[in-house]
Amino acid sequence: MLSAIRRFWRDLFITADAWRIATLIALIGLALTAGLGWTLYTASQEALNNRFQSAAAERAGIIVEKFKSNLRDLDAIRRFYEGSLFVSRDAFRRFVTPILEYHGFQALEWLPRVLLAQRADYEAAARNDGLAGFRFTERNAQGVLAPAADRAEYFPVFYLEPYAGNEAALGFAPDASHPARGAALAQARDSGQLVATRRYILVQEKDQRFSVLVFAPVYAGSTAINNPAARRERLRGFVLGVLRVGDAVESALNDGGLPDPDLSLSLLDGSGAESEQWLYQRPARAANAAAANPSLRYVRDFRFASRLWRVEVDPGLTFISSHADLSAYWAIAAGVLLTLLTALYGFALASQRRRAEALVAMRTAELRASEAHFRLLYEQAPVAYQSLDAEGRIIEVNPCWQRLFGYDREEVIGRWIGDFLAPDQWPLFAIQLAQFKATDRLHDAKIDFLHRTGRRIPVTAEGRIDRNPAGEFQQTHCVLYDLTERQGAEERQRLAGAVFEAARESIIVTNARGAIVAVNSAFTRISGYSEAEVLGKNPRLLQSGRQSAAFYTMMWKTLKREDSWHGEFWNRRKDGDLYVALATISAVRDVTGRLTHYVGIATDITRQKETEQRIERLAYYDALTGLANRTLLIQRAEWALAAQRGESLALLFVDMDRFKEINDSLGHTGGDALLLAATTRLREVMRETDTACRLGGDEFVLLLPGADQAGARQVANQLLAAFRRPFMVAGHNLRATVSIGIALYPSDGACFADLLKNADAALHRAKQDGRNTCVFYAREMNVAALERLMLESELRYAIDIGQLVVYFQPKVHLADSVLVGAEALVRWLHPIHGLIPPGRFIPIAEASDLIVAVGDWMLEAVCQQQAIWREAGLAPLTVAVNLAARHFRDPGLIARIQNLIVAHHLPPQALELELTESTLLEAGTQTSETLAALKQLGVGLAIDDFGTGYSSLCYLKRIPITALKIDQSFVRDLVTDADDRTLAATIIALGHGLGLSVVAEGVETAAQRQILLDQGCDLAQGYYFGRPMPADQFTDWINDSGERKCT
Repeated sequence: MLSAIRRFWRDLFITADAWRIATLIALIGLALTAGLGWTLYTASQEALNNRFQSAAAERAGIIVEKFKSNLRDLDAIRRFYEGSLFVSRDAFRRFVTPILEYHGFQALEWLPRVLLAQRADYEAAARNDGLAGFRFTERNAQGVLAPAADRAEYFPVFYLEPYAGNEAALGFAPDASHPARGAALAQARDSGQLVATRRYILVQEKDQRFSVLVFAPVYAGSTAINNPAARRERLRGFVLGVLRVGDAVESALNDGGLPDPDLSLSLLDGSGAESEQWLYQRPARAANAAAANPSLRYVRDFRFASRLWRVEVDPGLTFISSHADLSAYWAIAAGVLLTLLTALYGFALASQRRRAEALVAMRTAELRASEAHFRLLYEQAPVAYQSLDAEGRIIEVNPCWQRLFGYDREEVIGRWIGDFLAPDQWPLFAIQLAQFKATDRLHDAKIDFLHRTGRRIPVTAEGRIDRNPAGEFQQTHCVLYDLTERQGAEERQRLAGAVFEAARESIIVTNARGAIVAVNSAFTRISGYSEAEVLGKNPRLLQSGRQSAAFYTMMWKTLKREDSWHGEFWNRRKDGDLYVALATISAVRDVTGRLTHYVGIATDITRQKETEQRIERLAYYDALTGLANRTLLIQRAEWALAAQRGESLALLFVDMDRFKEINDSLGHTGGDALLLAATTRLREVMRETDTACRLGGDEFVLLLPGADQAGARQVANQLLAAFRRPFMVAGHNLRATVSIGIALYPSDGACFADLLKNADAALHRAKQDGRNTCVFYAREMNVAALERLMLESELRYAIDIGQLVVYFQPKVHLADSVLVGAEALVRWLHPIHGLIPPGRFIPIAEASDLIVAVGDWMLEAVCQQQAIWREAGLAPLTVAVNLAARHFRDPGLIARIQNLIVAHHLPPQALELELTESTLLEAGTQTSETLAALKQLGVGLAIDDFGTGYSSLCYLKRIPITALKIDQSFVRDLVTDADDRTLAATIIALGHGLGLSVVAEGVETAAQRQILLDQGCDLAQGYYFGRPMPADQFTDWINDSGERKCT
């Protein structure tokens, strides 16, 4: 009994000690397991967070850059408008189409500023462009599109691309109270900056999809605008970009080419009301994991035009599960298991031998469970494992190996590992295996496997060799790490480096302190500095000094606020030359948001700027004279009129007298030289505030701000005096006067078009008054212009119905006053106005195509009258007919004259044609051939008004002329002016020397006749011998003169 009790207490104490030892072992093991598990869990969570932040930041960056790129594109369109005076619908389409192709915008539109008075013109212009139903529209109270109500100004959608799908928006012009557009338009107009609206459902949208409108204001003029009032005054309109937010985000992510990592992405408008902040949301495939793990969230705010937007990214459960590291859980499980096993082992050791059998059984079961757990760890390991025998045959592979290469375990066990390598890797494998066997260790051995599909998979291997106690090879244990992602990253890095060096734009990379750490070759080519010369230095070494300190202060403020700055500035090259750079500077931050670098990308646009200046010069200035052209004149006139505020303004329309004759005589080179000399004299009388413009040809306009009638007259008199001085052109001393028409603001017109029209009317009156004078506009001048227009219309009718009449003026021998012929002169017998002299309607006929019809009618009437006289028995006469220069350029003139002579049975000598010196000056091949044919036909040719032109006399030698007619301006003062007598004698001597007959016009006194007779003149006509008479009176005059002798 006592021994039994003793054994009981002994066993009890042994069991208690065993439990104490086992408990202590368990506590120590669990503490170590917990520490290791927590460490591994913290590391895995940090790795998961880093992967998430990297993926989220990459996608958020793509989205932010996409929207900023959209703003840059919109600003480029605005600069295109500001650099152009007018942009047609087709030019707008060509410019914006490449931008639309990148799927950045749903639509790009042009919204001109249209006043109420311009509305009808704009609607008509759009319909003329092919938009048949175009009109200004807005939504009525029922929300239906209707014609826009009348108001002071509109901003309609006038140009729109693409048209398809957006037809409803064309012409849309809501008023200022429109919830999306009104405030944004006003803000953009007054600030001069790009302004975005809150989220908005478009008028042409059929689905409930959100869009935003971005307005870019366009102003007139190239000077800077510094206040809202000036911006409102010079506003031309807006470039409008329509962004469907969801499409833009999806396009950015698709264009980025990134795989879908199962992330929930949201875009919010932080500037909007809370109920209108959501712009776009794309949920993850699996449920959002933010609630389960709130630390996994990425948020980025950025400035989009005038609004603050936010990108929020949350992971999905699929993302977390695919990137989670389970090693901590497995380690805890293994640690707990080992702890329990150890504790049990300690308990077993502390127990008595009598429990050995039970302990062995228990340990066997536990070891089996441990093996199963370790087998589970092996199979669930996230890396590929393989084991080979000495010949390289596969002993074992884990599931990760099978997934990596696409094979089942049964397919690979026992096969040579080389079967799964790329064939070109076999020699490398043989070398690696030999080294492996020699060292028993394998470290960072890179080799390429082949996937079941044939795709190469680069891996790096770590391993060891198991040997038995005798040192014999048993098997290898190798872990394989997939290098695909790493090599992709290295390739992207290599490509980025290649792009960095190959880029044509200058690229500078600085650290956060602004010290240069890298430049590309384009920087060296553009600036002249090598990389070694600038490393460690600040980019300010390129500053030219042309930008103020305030400019750089604003640049840095923008860069720090928005992480980006875009603009132009002047830089200085190493050799001292200046150049214009179009630059973008961006801040680079790491995943924590800490600033690490700045990257500056710049393009040398010096030549582009020079080209723009040349284009502007061509667009606004006359190429020959350098004076303003019509476009610049209109612009300055409108500015001057807008700034007058009750002050006067004068517009002088200046035209050079007889410039055409000078240009024809000296050629275009001589004419251009005269225009340049005239420009110099125009500048002599101009003030700094005045504008001189060449409209074309020999027409100039002077704009004199602040000049009243007295001031305009003073300038006009100075101009007349300046042009009365001779010009030396091409070795010729020429006199070229001007005629000036003057219109005054506001009495003669309230706008530039009226002033120019009225000044032109005054110029026409100055020409009528004898040229070389100035005339102020009067209202009746427009009446005279209307009268000229009516007269031209009636003249065309008069030719057809026979209102024209031929008058004949006798032409006699000076020596014996015997009648030898007559000159036919046209008169217009108007049924209301009576007999209209040729001085009123011939200039109108010459300015139109009627002069040819008048000449043809005269030829027909003269030949018909000659036939009548011959049938009546009158002696044959030679009748002269004046023809315009256009007649002699007509190849059909010879045939018409031949037909008239034959039809009326007249000899060719019965007809003489008079032509002016300008006709001879314009004589081309056709005119010369026509004149030669007329001479061969026997028709006489006489030069009318000889001596009044500027021509050379060489044409007298090469043109078949038969007579010269001394102009009556030389005959009028023949008795009192010795110079006129000398000129007349010279012309007579010249004509006789060339074998030509000489006729004096305008002889009105016996004294004039005697002087001409003494000088040897052959023939004469004038009132002294007989006035121009109708045919019947001329017949009576012949009969009354007996022997046709004038006494």
